[in-house]
Amino acid sequence: MSARRPFRREDFDIAIICALPLEYDAVSYIFDEFWDEDGDHGLRLALLVGVCGAVPHSRDGEALLGDVVISKTIIQYDFSRRYPGKFIRKSTIEDNLGRPNRDIRNLAVIFETDRGLD
Repeated sequence: MSARRPFRREDFDIAIICALPLEYDAVSYIFDEFWDEDGDHGLRLALLVGVCGAVPHSRDGEALLGDVVISKTIIQYDFSRRYPGKFIRKSTIEDNLGRPNRDIRNLAVIFETDRGLD
């Protein structure tokens, strides 16, 4: 199956999001063309790419340059209520952002398999 090349911004179904200029610079080298403004879109997948500064560290493993970190959830820290002396999240992760669609969940499961890791 060959992917067709998008001709307009409306033809994209995947978005790549970078938080830092350093990350944007690295990712931007893979593109042939840029669109300066958002358009109407039919996005199905958004990839948050970066330097993994928030990856949890463990004693038995480490994240190295070139490693890929895949998460099943996104924690939205700003979806909370501020009270005097405390900050409380409104509810669970699932309630805040919703559950990913079936295609995304299936893709995440494939990445967990030995074959998907290759």
